[in-house]
This record gives sequence, C-alpha cells and structure tokens, in this order.
Amino acid sequence: MQEVKDQWIWFVDEELIPALLKLEQGDPQWKKRAASSPAFVKAVTWHLEGRTEQALAELARGAENPASAAECLSAMGHIQFELNLFEEAAASYGRAATADPDDKTAHFNRGLCLEKLRRYKEAALCFEKAAALDPGRAEPRLALGVCLLHMKKPKQAQETFEQCLNRDSSNPTALFGKAVALQLLWQFDQAADIYRRLLQRNPNAEEVLVNLIAIGVARRDTGNLKEYCERLQRIRPKSRPVLEGMATVALANGDWENAALYSGDLASLEPEMMEAWFNLGVAQHRLNHLEAAAKAFARAAELKPDHKSVHSCLGAVLEQKGDWEAARKAYEKAVQAAPDQAGPLWSLAIGHEQRGNWIDAEKVYQRLVKVSPDSAEAWFRLGNMRAERGNWKASTEALEHSTRIRGDWADAWVNLGVACWHEGDREGASQAFDMALVVEPENKEVLRGQAHLSIECGEFERAEEMAARLSQLGESTAELLYHIGLLRQKSGEHAGATEYYRQALNQKPRFSEALINLGHALRAMGDEAEANACWRKAVEYEPELAGKYFVKTPR
Repeated sequence: MQEVKDQWIWFVDEELIPALLKLEQGDPQWKKRAASSPAFVKAVTWHLEGRTEQALAELARGAENPASAAECLSAMGHIQFELNLFEEAAASYGRAATADPDDKTAHFNRGLCLEKLRRYKEAALCFEKAAALDPGRAEPRLALGVCLLHMKKPKQAQETFEQCLNRDSSNPTALFGKAVALQLLWQFDQAADIYRRLLQRNPNAEEVLVNLIAIGVARRDTGNLKEYCERLQRIRPKSRPVLEGMATVALANGDWENAALYSGDLASLEPEMMEAWFNLGVAQHRLNHLEAAAKAFARAAELKPDHKSVHSCLGAVLEQKGDWEAARKAYEKAVQAAPDQAGPLWSLAIGHEQRGNWIDAEKVYQRLVKVSPDSAEAWFRLGNMRAERGNWKASTEALEHSTRIRGDWADAWVNLGVACWHEGDREGASQAFDMALVVEPENKEVLRGQAHLSIECGEFERAEEMAARLSQLGESTAELLYHIGLLRQKSGEHAGATEYYRQALNQKPRFSEALINLGHALRAMGDEAEANACWRKAVEYEPELAGKYFVKTPR
C-alpha cells in the first residue's frame, strides 16, 4: 500500500545568472569629438551642467538634420539610458542605427536597452549585428550569450561563450556564462569545475557561490553545500541562497530543528515562496508540532493550490490532529490537483475505511483501481468494502482481481473464499481456501474455514484431514470434531458419529452437547447403559442445558 509521506521538496532557483551582464553601454565618444552641429554643442553644455531635459530637447532638434541625426540620436540614447528610460533609449538607438546601419555602438547599446526591458529575442538580434560589424570585440558575443541563457537556449549560449573563450581563455564573464549554460544543461560536474576556478581568482564572488549552492541543491549533494553557504553567509547574511542551502542541508540530514529554523527564516524573507512554507511544514510535522505544521502547509496550499503534495501533507497533519472533516477536504483537494496519482486516493480511502464509512471508501477505491489497476491491495480493499455491505458478488469480482495480480497473498485468497461461500459458490470457496493453504500451509484460520466448508458440503474425509492438521498445530478441534460427528449421526452413521464425539470429549471433557448427542448415538446402537451414563454426566456438568437435549433425535 502506498503511504502518504510529507517528503520535503528541493528549492528551485531560476535566477542562475545574477549580475552576469555587467557591460556598460558603448561610449559614443560624444564628449570628445569635434562639434558637428550647433545643437550638439548646446546639448554638451546643458549635459555638463546637469540640465538633462534641455540637453535632450536640443538633441531632438539636432536629430531633425540628416547630417547630424545619427550622433544626436546616439547621444539622446546615452542620456536616456543614464536616466533608466530604457524604452526611450532603445528607440533612440534604434533610430541612430537606422540613420547609420554600420554604427556598431548603436546596435550594441540598443541591445543593452532591450536586455534591460527583458526583450531578449530582440536584444539578441542587436548583439548579433554588433558582433558582425566588429568581430574582434568580445562584449557583443558575451551579451548575446546572456540573452540566449534568458531565452532558455543553454546549448547555443555555451557555444557563444566558447567563441569568446577561443579568443581569451581567461575571460571571467565568458567562463561564468559557460558554467551557467552547463548548469542549465545539468552538466553539473563541468559547471562546478569552472565555478571553483573562478573562486580561486575571487574567493568572495557572490554569483559563483550562489550557483555552486544551486548545484548542490539540484544534485541533492550536501557535501560542500554547507561550506559554500557559510562562505556566502559572511558576505550576504541570511540571504535567500544561504537560507535555501542551509535548509537543504538540514532537511537532507534529518536535522528537523535547524530545518524548521532556516525554512522559517526563508518563509519570512520570501513570504510568497511555496517551497519554504512546504519544507517548514515538513520540519514542524517531524517535530510533532502539529499546529505549526498545519499552518505552514495551509500557507503553501494557498500559494500553490495545484501542487501535487501539499494538500496530502496538510490532510495527514489534520487527520493526526483528529480533525477528519478538514483532513477529508484537504485529501479531496489533493485528488483534484493530481487525479492520476494514487497517493491522495489512498489517504482518502483509508480514512473513510478506518471510520466505517464503507460506501464512501468503496467509491474512492473504485477510482483507485482505475488509477492503479495493477495494485493488488487496492482491489483487495475494494473487495472488503463490498463485503462489508453484503455485496458478495461484486466483492468476489474485486478479490479475484487481487489474486490474479498477487497469487501469493493468503489473505486475499481467504477473503475470496469467504465471499464465494456467501455467494453460494462452495466449489469456488473451497478452491480459494486451497490456494490460501498452498501459500500458508499452517494458516489455522484457513484450515478451520476449509473444514467447516467441507462439513457443509458433506465431505467428511476432507473435514477430517483439516481437523488432523489443526491438531498437529496444537489447536483444539473439539467443536469441529463435534460437528463432523453431528453430520455423520444425522446421516445415520451412528458408529462413526460416536468416534468423533469421543475425540471431541477427549479434548473437552465437559462438552455437554457432545455428551448428549453421544448418548443419542449410543442409544440408537442399542447401548442404553452407556447412553444413560453420558446423559448423567451432561446433567452433572450443566443441568439447565442438558434437559433441553433429552429428545429423540440429535441436535
């Protein structure tokens, strides 16, 4: 049977390239060149005095003149970039590139503006154009590589960074970019090697430490994770990567106290981070802090209601708290979030079953066998629920499924035998009990059931065999022997009946019913004296009961 466990989940840091693109916009040299238009001269004067609005206005007028349009537009873009007006700057650089298609700096700077606006596809085209105009310059290819990373094209990004490294094998930005690309391709060993080389150059490189922590988390490798976290902690105390890494180490090591501490700090720092709340719930649950665990899981469920595990974990905590109604609702939400997963269905079905809600449990098990048609236990429990409601035919069908899947499960064969017996299929019941005995030859419950079934079918030899096997196992078979004798007596086999009554009395000397019917069998055989002796003993042992048996026929 599947069991719902609040397994913690790994943090996923999607920001693997912080501060990778620290390139400055290309300097149009406008402060250094000779004035080519009156507007340009005035703009320089205004800008040097810090009067940017007047400078932009003057440059806009200068851009109307085709002769000075390119330089004025580039200068406008430069000022707008400084003011963080990236949309306007991109437009200015775009017009400059149109005015002078060979202006590599205009193409490059427009790409930077578009990158700031997260328009990575457009930015990549600008950087490609700049790289084509100036093949010897590294910056356009570095910027192109970054855009490719953002566009989730790590393989192309890796190739782009390698082109840069072919010209300068020690370029730190290209090395870092290649490492990020490898990391996104899950080539963690190669990525980590590059990061470690970069750390040798700069032991306090934050971005490198952050990504090494991310690799440790992704690989579920806590070996060096704590060391990197502690190094980053000295630089950026209680930052998100540090808390993620330390929480990961604690969770992996089963250090629930620290896992709760770091996950709690992370949840406070990043209140919208579902993983932090979920892992806080896991840690609190393991610490048996049920109230705190329930609150953490509830918050995680609010943040990500379609998560496949959070509702199941919340339900488990609520059920443990004794709030079945709330737990049931949580399990039902878990089923809605993951209708094709067996875990939530198991939790819901077993919860109903344990509380005697047979109809509800049966409905859930019916869904479960569709999701897990090869689960012998799911079919087994479905059969049991149908049996609880007296639906023996449907119970038989479900239990037959269970035995076909798992033929070595004695309990399934036993319950199938009982269901067949109630359904009136004695042959099917006997075959099921026989299969159970193949699996567990010394199963006393099955031996007793097969014996009673054999008696009912009039198969005395078979019943005797079962009784003998029970005796060999040290089991009292007085009641069983008594019933064999009773059936033999009813069929007129008085001598055979007396033999079984005596065997029953050897095991249970004060067995009044056996004494009474032994007396009747002896009397039928003409032995009045011994018959009377048996009846006297019965009266002696249970006088109020024995009187009921003084009739002409055995009972």
